[in-house]
Amino acid sequence: MTVARNDEFGIIVVAGQRFARWYDDGPSPRRFDGSDQVDVERAFRRGFMEAAREIAAWNEPDDDACEAAWAARRSTYAMALVRVPSADYFAIAESDRGTYPDSDQIVYRLGHAVAAAEARGRDQATAMTRDAWLRFRKHGASDDSIKQLVPIWLAEAEEWTSSDIDPARSTCPPFLGDYVPPEEAAASLPEAVPTPAPFVSARQLMATCPALRPPVIDGLLREGETMNVIASPKTGKSWLVLDLAIAVATGRPWLGRFATVAGDVLIIDNELHGETSANRIPKVAKARGIGTDEFADSVFIRNLRGGLQDIVSLGSFFRDIEPGRFRLIVLDAFYRFLPAGTDENANADMASLYNHIDRYAADLGCAFVLIHHSSKGNQSGKSVTDVGAGAGSQSRATDAHLVLRPHEESDVVVLEAAVRSWPPLDPVCLRWAFPVWDMADDLDAKRLKVESSRRRQRSERPPPPEDWTPERFVSAFVSGGPALRDEILLAASKDLSHAQATRLLKLAEARGLVQRFQPGPSERVRFVVARKPETGP
Repeated sequence: MTVARNDEFGIIVVAGQRFARWYDDGPSPRRFDGSDQVDVERAFRRGFMEAAREIAAWNEPDDDACEAAWAARRSTYAMALVRVPSADYFAIAESDRGTYPDSDQIVYRLGHAVAAAEARGRDQATAMTRDAWLRFRKHGASDDSIKQLVPIWLAEAEEWTSSDIDPARSTCPPFLGDYVPPEEAAASLPEAVPTPAPFVSARQLMATCPALRPPVIDGLLREGETMNVIASPKTGKSWLVLDLAIAVATGRPWLGRFATVAGDVLIIDNELHGETSANRIPKVAKARGIGTDEFADSVFIRNLRGGLQDIVSLGSFFRDIEPGRFRLIVLDAFYRFLPAGTDENANADMASLYNHIDRYAADLGCAFVLIHHSSKGNQSGKSVTDVGAGAGSQSRATDAHLVLRPHEESDVVVLEAAVRSWPPLDPVCLRWAFPVWDMADDLDAKRLKVESSRRRQRSERPPPPEDWTPERFVSAFVSGGPALRDEILLAASKDLSHAQATRLLKLAEARGLVQRFQPGPSERVRFVVARKPETGP
């Protein structure tokens, strides 16, 4: 079999066939499956409008229609999905395939974005109309008053559907929840469209908010706040947060140090199967000496692996939960909750998602914990807020950014956190004792593991002497030929501070070990090893 790869972005060739690398199920100015952007947008509008005309006949939210639209969206995804052998996907040579693992990779059929967009249009129209309807009801509106909004919304949707399509941008359709109820229905919906004061005086603010929000985890997290838990893959983040969930559910101090306020906990897990969660939870409880009856009716789990739900689509699920029902909600793992088309590295995209979570936390009166992974490479030289894959807004948008980084001792991590509404937290060490992490107060939390780069490990340069001298400096960093001052200091930065390298370069020049060299009148000055004076015969 001839294995080929394609450098075209978003496309992969496997065993001679072209596939899309990603499932394209979201608004985007760029398509990666070969579909035409105008065709995709037209299909989305068609699906949305067909569902909107059916919604016009609703007398109340139609749960069956919503389920059918969601099932059709999942079915469209399943039809686009193709499993290919990993050896073909990674272009493994025929001679090496005997030792390569027998596994599959997922790719997608080309041109699937049109069908996906139409299914998404139907699903969004039904789901978001149902959500708006229920929200209006919650604030006291009758079904008859809500129905009066539907013709207004439908007319706007028809106008949006027939408007020109700009291939460079996607336009959002109108949603029922965007409209103010008619005047005769306003009395039945006093809170549907609140009009907050544009500003308040400091006196009013202090009178309205005389104290900080109640704590959930002392020193880390309060009611209505969010916390990131960041570590490299397979570090044990999920075990750590299971321990946290049981601690909050039973009102015990987390890790024996952070006091908690008892309350029910919901874990929404999109990585583990239900069987795996059921196996892990009692192990953590047993390690902490907690009996099943103490936590089993206070910790709740929703396993979503394969369920294809994101932060936005979970909105209807959260709105069905009674405010105050849970003290803490855990999302594990955050990267799988990103909507299709979201760029993890785009600050605007990530800030928008955190805005959704803030809204859920405010509506439910609980705290959220998001489990996320760190970027690749050595994390020891980064500040706490720079640890975490993706855009920097992730650490800025959250109220507590907790990270785990490897300690120089094996099976030990250093826990650090940047917090918003608490005093600064000193770093602490945790030692792994399956299936839990325990405090390791005997270790120095400053001794993070420093990982050497492969390039430096392969270097044949002999180890430096105990003391740096100007002679040693010149031999190591200037002997290769004319070099700019900045180039010399950069090369020396692996072993010396900027101040040390600058001082040694000045000493080397003062002692005549190096001299300045300018190739031409407009060229920058370079340093070279000074020539030794010639001696007579």
